[in-house]
Amino acid sequence: MLSAYSKNPINLLINAPSGVGKNYVMTKVISVFPKADILLLAGMTEKALFHKPGTLVIKNEITGEYESIETRLTDIEEQIREKKREEYSFKTSDDKVKRQDIRNFIQILEEKKKELLKDSKKLIDLSNKIIIFLDTPPERLLAGLLPLLSHDAYEIEYEFVDTHNGIKTKSNILRGWPAIVIAQALDYSNSPRFPEYSRRFITTNPTMSEEKYNEAVDLILDKVSVPDLIYQYEVVSDYDKDKAREIILKIKEQIKAICNDLEPGKNNIIIPFIDLIRQLIPKEKVSDMTRANRLAIYLSFLPLMHFDKRPRIEIGIEGDLLSKQIIPIATFEDLQNTNALMKYSDGVRPYVLEWYYDILLNAFNEKTKPNSIKNKEGDIIQREKRIGLSSQDISKKHKEQHNEALTSKQILVSYLYPLLNQGYIDKEKSILDGRGYIYFPVITSRKYINLFHSKEKNNLSQQKEKIVINSTRLLTKEYIISKIRPYLRYYSDNGFYTKIKNNLDEEITLEELVEQYFGNIDDCFIIKELDTQPTQQEQDKKQEKEGPKIYGWNSVPNPTEINSNSETTTATTTREEQGTEEET
Repeated sequence: MLSAYSKNPINLLINAPSGVGKNYVMTKVISVFPKADILLLAGMTEKALFHKPGTLVIKNEITGEYESIETRLTDIEEQIREKKREEYSFKTSDDKVKRQDIRNFIQILEEKKKELLKDSKKLIDLSNKIIIFLDTPPERLLAGLLPLLSHDAYEIEYEFVDTHNGIKTKSNILRGWPAIVIAQALDYSNSPRFPEYSRRFITTNPTMSEEKYNEAVDLILDKVSVPDLIYQYEVVSDYDKDKAREIILKIKEQIKAICNDLEPGKNNIIIPFIDLIRQLIPKEKVSDMTRANRLAIYLSFLPLMHFDKRPRIEIGIEGDLLSKQIIPIATFEDLQNTNALMKYSDGVRPYVLEWYYDILLNAFNEKTKPNSIKNKEGDIIQREKRIGLSSQDISKKHKEQHNEALTSKQILVSYLYPLLNQGYIDKEKSILDGRGYIYFPVITSRKYINLFHSKEKNNLSQQKEKIVINSTRLLTKEYIISKIRPYLRYYSDNGFYTKIKNNLDEEITLEELVEQYFGNIDDCFIIKELDTQPTQQEQDKKQEKEGPKIYGWNSVPNPTEINSNSETTTATTTREEQGTEEET
């Protein structure tokens, strides 16, 4: 929500079943934000946002900017009132001519007002606003919001038919990029447009556990079992809430001050270790671009939110106080926080992920060769190009595991579409069934390599993980200095003074900055051990000994736990070769 005060607001979609506490958490959080910044919506139609109260404006033909007509309307209306008072002052018959002149002038003012209103448009300013949807919005509303969510244009003109006093076309203008938060119970992950939503929203699925349920029940009982004063003393007090509001207000002003001179969508952060990310992030599929964008959103915003703990560069022109600009510098801690946030930016519900690991992945691992058709003599007359699962294979496995019969369409809508949309699986046209597809996994392990490999951890743990990297070459103090120094030289060469400051706003040297904020490599990173990947046969033997793995509700994977294409291809080729040998 704090991102609403930056030039690149973050949109969040909380996708979870009804009753898990989505709205409770949101209402508690927004209670500490300024009320004027919150737009709370429920039961909204797809066009309602475009009809919110706004300011009447008219476009300046010279500058192209929209200007308010409120002052001009007020001036005209004041002149009309003044002329009407003047008209009433003439009462004798000799004043008829003067009264008629006044009426004519009033008529001219009325026409001028009418013409001004005719050319005007309503501007609805959503900048620095937080829009909260407390229930599942209609999918048509989500589709209508896509242009606003994409951040392609800062102002969007929307035409609609006005049936008041006749039928005519009018225009409204939406200005600004709000931070939009949606809590939805309906699952849109099977929608054909879901990839569009996922590119514009950070989608999260609250992971529920027995521990969370226990604490929620205890909190409900605590609230009704003691007087409010005791509850405040034991749980949270009004004083603490007021203190939280002060902190939020301080962070808001801090972010706005840093971003004040920026154009919408522009960046004002230095990330001196960006080469490390560029080296490690996958760049093989369309979904990799979405995840890279998500990473960039987090990593460029976190230094603003934690500005009081971050170093910065101050630039400006000597003698011109208004030219001063502050440029925060991202640290390794921001990268660690980004890594943690990316893990829970998935768009697939936990029960779908459990099904994926328990049903689909196990069924795929049990196959040793592609599906085929044989003649009466047992000879193969047709076979699939690769190992994959048909809808019938998946339905059979589901029936075997859950003793529940689902149709191919139910399997497709409830499970396969969400997994396809999030890149967990892929599909290929079936050779055996020209109307159908075969499905195969893309994510085949719990290795988290969206950015970096990292070990599993409990969802409730607040301890930051170390990030596994191949080498510290791009993280040394000398390297960080070599990345920051050119920026200082650039500003200096273009007439700006530069000052390097710590989080206490004290001036320091570049070497002191790197020593203080980038000397903790061992606390944040760990060198990846030599990868001795077992062969497919070794993995199969190990699987037979250990039996199928059971993945619980809390151990949901991340959509970024994707094996590289080369690994997937190798595994598939190995199975195909094995199948060929068996047939021979």
